Amino acid sequence: GIIQRNVGDHASALEYFFNAQQLAELHQLKMELAYAYNNIGDIYNLEQNCQLALEYELKALNIFESIGDSIGISYSCHQIALAYSNLSMHPSSLEYDMRAMKIRESLGNKAGVAYSLISIGENYLKMGRLLESHENLIKSSEIFSELNDKFGLSSSLYSTGMYFKTIGNN
Repeated sequence: GIIQRNVGDHASALEYFFNAQQLAELHQLKMELAYAYNNIGDIYNLEQNCQLALEYELKALNIFESIGDSIGISYSCHQIALAYSNLSMHPSSLEYDMRAMKIRESLGNKAGVAYSLISIGENYLKMGRLLESHENLIKSSEIFSELNDKFGLSSSLYSTGMYFKTIGNN
């Protein structure tokens, strides 16, 4: 399913993820069920079907919390934040982004922290909180530079460019 998602075949990806969901339910595999829900929510986010994305991500989050899977919780929180952002519910999005970032910090996942900072910066920008937006975007760029993560840095710089476009510095 992940390969199909990565090549843009969302319909096939959903089919694989729903099959994974059924197998996980049949064999009562909580972690696998949570990841199936998380992946289904990811596809719905990609398809801009944010209500369904939220439904599946909240199910995943509930299971991840019940089994104490911190990485899974951070994935779900990130996806929930994305859905809320797409629904223009930026304070709710920010809440879940912050939660994901704190988990990633506790796990030592610097790249994950930097991606959270991008999302946080984008939310602050949409909320008109320009100073906080800029600070988070710059911090994400610094982390990606330290990690020599060119893809992450390009994502951060793109969002920083959107920041400057928004404030009128083209």
